[in-house]
Amino acid sequence: MHTLRSHRFTWWRNFLFYCFCVVAVLMSACSSTSSAVTAKQSPTATSAPTATPTPIITNTSLSALVANYVNSMSLNDKIGQLIFAQSYSGGIYQYPTSAIIQQFHPGGLIVYEGELQTLQQSQDYFKNIKAHSPIPIVIGTDNEGGAEWRLSNIFQFTPPSAYTIGSTGNPVYAYQQGTQMASYITQVGMNMDLAPVVDVHPTGFDRDFSTVPSEDALMAGSWLAGLQNAGIIGTLKHFPGLGDTYLDPHMGLPIDNSSLSHIESYGLEPYRLIINSATPPDAIMTTDILVRAVDPNSPAEISYKVITGLLRDQLHYNGVVITDALYMGGMGQYMCQLDNVQNCDPLTYARNNPSVLARLGVMALQAGCDMILGTYDVATTQAMVDAIKAALNNGQLTMARIDQSVERIIMMKVTAGLMKIPGMP
Repeated sequence: MHTLRSHRFTWWRNFLFYCFCVVAVLMSACSSTSSAVTAKQSPTATSAPTATPTPIITNTSLSALVANYVNSMSLNDKIGQLIFAQSYSGGIYQYPTSAIIQQFHPGGLIVYEGELQTLQQSQDYFKNIKAHSPIPIVIGTDNEGGAEWRLSNIFQFTPPSAYTIGSTGNPVYAYQQGTQMASYITQVGMNMDLAPVVDVHPTGFDRDFSTVPSEDALMAGSWLAGLQNAGIIGTLKHFPGLGDTYLDPHMGLPIDNSSLSHIESYGLEPYRLIINSATPPDAIMTTDILVRAVDPNSPAEISYKVITGLLRDQLHYNGVVITDALYMGGMGQYMCQLDNVQNCDPLTYARNNPSVLARLGVMALQAGCDMILGTYDVATTQAMVDAIKAALNNGQLTMARIDQSVERIIMMKVTAGLMKIPGMP
């Protein structure tokens, strides 16, 4: 899970060998590509100059270095890393995004297509953001292909959707498309993709790779491997799966009434398979959904049973977990009911009330999430920081719990090559 990004490239050779076995048509292509990769990874003695070997960092030693680094961070910087803010400045480095970056040092920033107008403008914007971030920041958006293509103003074409890719049944093609997506994202100056989707809808959906969980995992996992091996942080979503529901969580709270056995064999199966693959996801995004068989009381994003019990303990995922935007209609509906507010608009309740958004952030951290998506200006970001500090003071959160999340976030950034920490060669 914590192997440095350069070591991930060895997956490509194993991946092609797998394709050699299961896709007879691709035998020659797989063989030749594998040989090329092997040659790249194993240079001859005459092609490499004599040098002192670089010390190998094991997962254990890297974890210790990350823990030491986090130990040295200020409380404000730790809390900042938990925040995945929303860019809301017209694609120009100005208030409020500039203030959020400089005052709170957020761990991540999400940017939508309205702020991505031209290649040069976007590159300049992200260059300024990175220059003003004392701790390297992840910058991402939903670049899935098809209808979910945030770079449409910059690139005058649309990459194929997940369903189009999945319909080919060709994992090599899926890998290539993931690599191609990474190239577009890199050109713009971003370093993260909030994709791919691994929801499994029984009737098919443009954002899904397949209606069959194992095929969905193969194709989405191949696309993810191409993306991550090309240097972009990837994100599986929307845990624990929206496939058995049809209500958009932006509008309200979907409720999954499926049995636990169905959920485990259907919605969770792609996560299980990809988490245990050679290229597990850098991050997983959860969302607004009430899964009654797991937790009949709390939506997934703020459910300890879902995030810690299911994702952490049962599926053994120890990477970064990101919430969906906590101001969406699903969480708004839940908070309207929790606060017993009459004539409450779920679409605006959390978004327009910084204290409500901040309470949800604390609940998400208690559940086991690491990064909180949803703050979009100074007021909402300050409210989130204040709420986390208050939770630390009153015992709702512990410093050990905060450190746990910050270590995961820093580890993700280190393994993705975004930053080096003291002790690394």
